[in-house]
Amino acid sequence: MRGRRPSNPKRSSYTRDTAAGSSLGGEPPGRWARYDASLIPTRIWVTDELAQARNTRSMADRPTTTIPAHDPLAQASDTVTRLRRVPGIDVDAGLAFVGNSVDVYARLLARFVQLHEDDVHEMVFQAQRADDSALQGLAHSIKGGAATLGVIGLARLAQQPEQVTRQGGPRARIVELARAVETDHAALRSHLAQM
Repeated sequence: MRGRRPSNPKRSSYTRDTAAGSSLGGEPPGRWARYDASLIPTRIWVTDELAQARNTRSMADRPTTTIPAHDPLAQASDTVTRLRRVPGIDVDAGLAFVGNSVDVYARLLARFVQLHEDDVHEMVFQAQRADDSALQGLAHSIKGGAATLGVIGLARLAQQPEQVTRQGGPRARIVELARAVETDHAALRSHLAQM
């Protein structure tokens, strides 16, 4: 075995086998392997010239294909631009909540819409049934989630049936506000589905 030996035999080190002849431009063809000499864990560079020659020939015979570059920054910028076009969303507030991670923000928005899909329908049902405590709980939950993610339009809209119910407002107005929340939620779902 040729290569660098550890100066202190009690310390583990990494050695590189230079049997294939290393060039100054980089490492020789081969792989790292673990080698345990007299209970001293080390890793060495192992070459397999025959396997390398086979791989080189087979790689040269393969047709080349162009793979488009994946630019995550451009994709994130595109997502932010599309989100800014959705009415009622403060994208900057939502991104600040998730540490400016566009992917996380987009996933949370989709998850919010999914989680509250049944809640908006249930809210209209509870408004028609005059179950004010259930209606207030649903409206409060939707309002909190929407405000956290910067969906300000839906958050403000969900706040209204909660307030009108507390104040003992007319039932027709409460049902109308609950339906408005349902409509706004459906519009948000539609916008996000197009992204």
